[in-house]
Amino acid sequence: MPRPTTRRPHALLIPSSLVASPLDPRFLFPSRSWAAETTGPTPHACAVETWEPLLGEDAPALRASEILTHPPQRAGEPRTASEERVRFEWDGSSLRAQVPWEAGSDAYALGEQLGPLRRNGRRHECWNTDAWCYDESTPALYQSHPWLLVLTPEGRALGVLADTPRRLILSVCDDGVELTCAKEPFRVHLVDGPDPGEVLRALAAMIGTLAPPPHWAFGYHQCRWSYSSDGEVREVAMRMRAERVPCDAIWLDIDYMDRFRVFTWDAERFPDPRGLIEELRVQGLRAVAILDPGVAVAEDYEVCTSGLAGRHFVEDRQKHPIRGRVWPGVCHFPDFTRASTRAWWAGKVRTFLKESGLAGLWNDMNEPALFRTPGGTLPLTARHRGMGGGTHERFHNLYGQLMCEATAAGFRAARGATRPFLLTRANHLSGSRLAATWTGDNQSSWEDLRWSVATVLNLGLSGQPLAGPDLPGFFGDPSEELFVRWFELGAWLPFCRGHSERNSVRKEPWSFGPQALAWVRRALEGRMRLLPTLVTLAREASESGLPICRPLFFAAPGEARLRAVDDAFLLGSDLLVAPVLEPGVERRSVPLPANPGGWFEWSGSGRRFSAATVELPAPLGTCPALARAGAVVVESGLRQHTGQADELRVWNVFLDEAGRAGGRLFEERGERNDEPCLERRIEVSLADDRLRFEVTDSGELPQPEERRRVRVHGLAEDGVLEAQVELGRRFEVRLEPR
Repeated sequence: MPRPTTRRPHALLIPSSLVASPLDPRFLFPSRSWAAETTGPTPHACAVETWEPLLGEDAPALRASEILTHPPQRAGEPRTASEERVRFEWDGSSLRAQVPWEAGSDAYALGEQLGPLRRNGRRHECWNTDAWCYDESTPALYQSHPWLLVLTPEGRALGVLADTPRRLILSVCDDGVELTCAKEPFRVHLVDGPDPGEVLRALAAMIGTLAPPPHWAFGYHQCRWSYSSDGEVREVAMRMRAERVPCDAIWLDIDYMDRFRVFTWDAERFPDPRGLIEELRVQGLRAVAILDPGVAVAEDYEVCTSGLAGRHFVEDRQKHPIRGRVWPGVCHFPDFTRASTRAWWAGKVRTFLKESGLAGLWNDMNEPALFRTPGGTLPLTARHRGMGGGTHERFHNLYGQLMCEATAAGFRAARGATRPFLLTRANHLSGSRLAATWTGDNQSSWEDLRWSVATVLNLGLSGQPLAGPDLPGFFGDPSEELFVRWFELGAWLPFCRGHSERNSVRKEPWSFGPQALAWVRRALEGRMRLLPTLVTLAREASESGLPICRPLFFAAPGEARLRAVDDAFLLGSDLLVAPVLEPGVERRSVPLPANPGGWFEWSGSGRRFSAATVELPAPLGTCPALARAGAVVVESGLRQHTGQADELRVWNVFLDEAGRAGGRLFEERGERNDEPCLERRIEVSLADDRLRFEVTDSGELPQPEERRRVRVHGLAEDGVLEAQVELGRRFEVRLEPR
């Protein structure tokens, strides 16, 4: 594994105008476009256009889309536009495309790229890379998302999608983007919409959406490289319950395997994996294990021998399986472009899951990453035989996504309607429908803490709703303050996992003493109370493509002051989170989007804020958060894991200026896709000195009706009124001061 890099200033700034990088008229080619229809699962109110270059007969042919699940379909006859929105230059070896937009616009997305939330003025590269201990000068991370979301000064939105899996360079300016791809031409899809939400719905129609994960996926997960024996796993599990730290899963890194061989267990250190996993399940803990694509070259290893027999490995020009070094030593690498290879891998996954009882799987090193090679991956001349065939240079960025597809197929074969949970390090744009992700091998630094917010937000703006960083940083040793601040942030993010590298200090929640443990426990308890909100937002993401975590400009796209805010974010549309991301800070200045009735302090003080910016106390152990006036946010009772019965619902009602509020809630068990699900819409109004509730249910209630407590913000001058209420779809509440 590469050594950690030294922090360097970002050196990839580019000229501020496309005029500074004009296309060469000697190589300009005419283009044509057509209106397009998207046929995916999410309706939207956007106009979609597809543009392609009209190259000569000697140029490579344009391929059908290899990255979109539902490519846009032509609607009407192609047309050559008099005013080109996309201009192409082809010099015989590479294609440059320029997409201009209104000056003063702001660009976002591009998925997993480091740096600020706004992408303006920077050069980005789509090339899946094992970026150990990355910093802001690292040109590319583990995933590729050739997609930009652009906001005009007026707040309208534009989506720009480069339809190619190849290595792509994107230079983003204030008035447009230049896209450069070697060896192969590509199409550009433009999505015009009234706001960023609608444009993301259109993206979801092209790439698909991630199905709702099991509820336990939203709990806290604990990992380390590595828990090296079943005894150590049991100790961690018992300590979690003894310290009353909410936790839903324990993860197994590479040391559970026999000599790091995929689909095996070390018989000495893990003699009874199924028994261990059942013990964890009784304690409310699921087990997740890592899978790497490298298959050890060994005659006594069935995965290798069956892979060779089926010719399932990537080959060289002489049709010999490529060899490269990873954790097991010399390895072969599955050719996931082949349908038969994906089926072979899925069969291994199915058997592995059935025999072990694992609840989830973790695809790692799947860029693919190799040791002792100049590029850290397979030779670019290596040959793939599926999807029309070609070199690894062409398929490199798709390797992780195709591995996810094969792993997910194996999970379905093993578990049927049970909801899968799959995490992946490498992926491509439409692979977000298959797996959650994390932000890779980060460091325990304040810089990495801050970057985590922008990275998760831009992943969400690129179709990946379920993401988060390793807490409290994978590599390095944090201070107590930094340790706690990582957990305060992570408790609000869609995916929440503690993970650390084996040469760093221990980073379990109790590792920094009793006071830090108390603060971490409180943060994770707050996450457990928010489970109904997280479940509802995941369901909405699967329906609409809208992210779980959103930039502040989502609430008011026309407000320029919110465009560059990347130290605060929205959880759905109703909660605003402002974590502390710098050392020694005990107060947070928080910009507030304009909203009728303002915003309420989430802590329960009842304080309402209507100013454009508010300053909130933020001592260590707290994370400032606010709730939107007009929202109903539902909390659950406190539990140690999601499998425990939840008998209490707290309906937090935040009245707007008109004395109204509303919310949406999904009730489900969250284990299987064929279980009943209830959609509940809640409307609250204040009239004749009475607070009236109207609940509209659609679907079937999956569990007995819970006790319900109403907590109302906005009736008292300062404070909260609450009451225990009777069950029913229509009711009125007589409130008393708490």
